[in-house]
Amino acid sequence: MLFVWTGKQRIVRVLGKMKILIFLLMLFLVSGLVLINNHNLHLSDKEELQSFSDLYFNWVGQVYSNFFSMTGHFTRLDWAPK
Repeated sequence: MLFVWTGKQRIVRVLGKMKILIFLLMLFLVSGLVLINNHNLHLSDKEELQSFSDLYFNWVGQVYSNFFSMTGHFTRLDWAPK
């Protein structure tokens, strides 16, 4: 038996993906604003814009690295009941 997507199911699926995308965009926007506020950066200055860029992409890279190291750690754990 084939599974057929109805219109309502497609809309729910697309809206679920959009919620995740909106959440991620808001997370990155808020994190950028926190960086600007904590380091007192003025993005109209080229040097401070470069500093912001370095800080921000370093943070994103660190989050990416931590996510995969954490995922790797969870997969090595013994989840079987004793």
